[in-house]
Amino acid sequence: MDAFRTKFFTGPFRCRYHGCSDKTGEAFQSAAEREKHELTHLPRFQCLKSHCVWKGIGFRKRREIEAHMLHYHPDILDKSIPQLPGALSAVGAPESEALVDQATNAHLSLALEELKIEDLPDHLKQTGVDWHAVFNPNIPRSLDVGLLYEIDHKAKISCATLSSDGELLAVGTAFLTTLYGSVLGNEITDFRISHISDQVCSLCFSPTDKFLVAGSIDEFILIWDLSNITTRSRWKAHDFRINGLSLAPNGRFIVSYSTYGMSGNVVKIWDVRTTGLIKALREDSMVRGIAISPGSEFVAIATMDTIVLRRTSSGDIIRRLGGDDLLAQVNTIDFSPTVRYLLTACVDGTVKIRDISSMSVLLTLQGHTVGEAHLRNL
Repeated sequence: MDAFRTKFFTGPFRCRYHGCSDKTGEAFQSAAEREKHELTHLPRFQCLKSHCVWKGIGFRKRREIEAHMLHYHPDILDKSIPQLPGALSAVGAPESEALVDQATNAHLSLALEELKIEDLPDHLKQTGVDWHAVFNPNIPRSLDVGLLYEIDHKAKISCATLSSDGELLAVGTAFLTTLYGSVLGNEITDFRISHISDQVCSLCFSPTDKFLVAGSIDEFILIWDLSNITTRSRWKAHDFRINGLSLAPNGRFIVSYSTYGMSGNVVKIWDVRTTGLIKALREDSMVRGIAISPGSEFVAIATMDTIVLRRTSSGDIIRRLGGDDLLAQVNTIDFSPTVRYLLTACVDGTVKIRDISSMSVLLTLQGHTVGEAHLRNL
């Protein structure tokens, strides 16, 4: 009896995978809880090589599939490729060898785009029903690109975002925000957003992925607690639809903007805990995009004709770039992880890397059509 109590005191339902509950001491109060736990034992990552014997077996952890691909499917360039059109020369004025290499690879990628997919050898391409990927032979390749899941939404999608750990996908449509388990491709929940008269325009997860933040077409910001899908906070933030918002990495404030009406050139910083307005930053023209630095100390703002770098605590302007120095109107903006560089995607189809201290262009990456370049999740 004592042995029975010791074994089952945490719950009557033990994991059926050999050794799991014995090793962890974890048990569950219901069969549903146990089944949810046992999903973590299933292989979530599949080898994308159709001929590989491991394709039907799979791997539980990302590092396992990465080690497998690196060991069994390295990029062996033993076939010739067609002559690449165009010169492989760097542009701009890179300040380091690393940036020179990036410029060369960027031009090579642009040259690869000009090739016909059928002319490329198998080890330099991956194809699907309505997509294809081309691999740069100058960069060591350890992983393939493949379509994992295709989710069919009946309504028009207005925005989507991934959690920081890649486990959750949030999709916003008219009246409905749906939360998916992105790795398994299964739908976790969907819920009609109370108080919202129309679609969600922007979404972002909190740094811990415990909360989901949304900006709506009817001018409200909402924060949902994902543990029970309840509304934690809701407040009117702008006079028109909220086109963009970002939650600071430290989780303490939200930066939002609208591109319509009198508030179309105002960026607002909100206190997450109190939902109070910390600062309203008025720019000279309509805001196109915002980004918060990894340390949460700076906010970069792209408008119709300027790039402005401000300190989040005070709103003070640190750098401003406009006029002919801007070179091209910016669609979206972001910081590099080290905050040494500012990255801008422009309406002329280029991505520019700027030195954050001088705002000078270090590198221009080409390869998009005009108006197409955007930055996401750098």
